[in-house]
Amino acid sequence: MADADVATLDQGTVRLQVANARQEESGHGIARIPRSAFSRLGITEGDVVEITGKRATAAIAVPAYEEDQGIDMIRLDGLQRGNAETGSGEHVMIRKAESRPATRVVFAPAQREIRLQGPSQALKRNFFRKPLVAGDLVATAGQQPVRDVPPEVMRMFNAPAYALTQIRLTVVSTAPKGIVHIDENTEVELRPEFEEPRDGRGSVNYDDVGGMGDTIRQLQEMV
Repeated sequence: MADADVATLDQGTVRLQVANARQEESGHGIARIPRSAFSRLGITEGDVVEITGKRATAAIAVPAYEEDQGIDMIRLDGLQRGNAETGSGEHVMIRKAESRPATRVVFAPAQREIRLQGPSQALKRNFFRKPLVAGDLVATAGQQPVRDVPPEVMRMFNAPAYALTQIRLTVVSTAPKGIVHIDENTEVELRPEFEEPRDGRGSVNYDDVGGMGDTIRQLQEMV
């Protein structure tokens, strides 16, 4: 579908079809959308958007790859699709969102058989200024580079990885509620064991993320 045909439902909302993100971008919290959607939403690169399927989540908007321009499509990784309760080929609603600084964010392992221990400051650096929603499943940043994003967004990915390539976590709770981000004043807590998020979500989607067997084994050796 041509750029001019991006479906606008009402002022500030567009409807896009979901496609899989490239594996190297999984866990980074970005959503690739066409430039026409930026214009219709009134946003710029690096702004936060709300993505709503059967559930609402948030991501950082970055431009679609050149080969995707002109297609009314949004690229999301498996965690994001799970957070929005949508699937590849389905449609989601996108709108501009405001992210508020969090006073407190609580994380926990996303799997029942995993136990984690580690400094909260490492998590704080890893998720610094990235949008979070209670109940979401998130991942610490991996080592694979993210390409074709603006410099101000790239700086968000320069924090060191938490311990391994990626670790999946549940956002158990945030204060305040809604879309928030971690800043210098946010208190971050890592609970050692799995906890059901406040909205009841707790399953992990690994469909487009490889290497989890090795990651889980390394985690078990660490703790």
